[in-house]
Amino acid sequence: MVSKSALFALIRFHHDRFVKAFNSPSSFNLPIMQPANPTIPYSSQMTMNNDLQHLKILAIVHWIWGGMIALFSCFGLIYVVLGIAVVNDVFPASGTSNANQMPSEFGWLFVGIGSCVTVFGWLIGALNIYCGFLLKQHRRRVFCIVIAAIDCISFPIGTTLGVFTMIVLVRDSVKRLYETHEPPHGIA
Repeated sequence: MVSKSALFALIRFHHDRFVKAFNSPSSFNLPIMQPANPTIPYSSQMTMNNDLQHLKILAIVHWIWGGMIALFSCFGLIYVVLGIAVVNDVFPASGTSNANQMPSEFGWLFVGIGSCVTVFGWLIGALNIYCGFLLKQHRRRVFCIVIAAIDCISFPIGTTLGVFTMIVLVRDSVKRLYETHEPPHGIA
């Protein structure tokens, strides 16, 4: 039978060895790993061209996405037209009694919901188009990140666009590009 003190001493011994091994890499006697090909230099010009290309593509996709949102939000106008028709009693009731007719509040509800959907869609579409222009001009990076976060709500296309926009705009090289306010060049 092993006593408690011997067991604690054994645990302490292995714990100390473990901590020592990870605090000093030479105790493993392993070779230090080197990069696979250290002769390839890091090209900041190539990185800048990639960043410019990514920002150009994101700008175009934001323009397209903003136009699609604005176009599809026009479907809210159908509700506005139906609501106005209900308010003006365009749809005649099948019977002659007033009990079968729709109340005008129902029509105003359609008008309100349709108007809100349309205006909200046009607003988000316009903000996406404006974000595309800002991406092309390398201005207002934080605003573009906020619009990208809002785009993440509309799954799946908006989420993909928002995530890719945030990935590009968070890079250090893109941050430096926005800080210098350098006009776009090198990519036509």
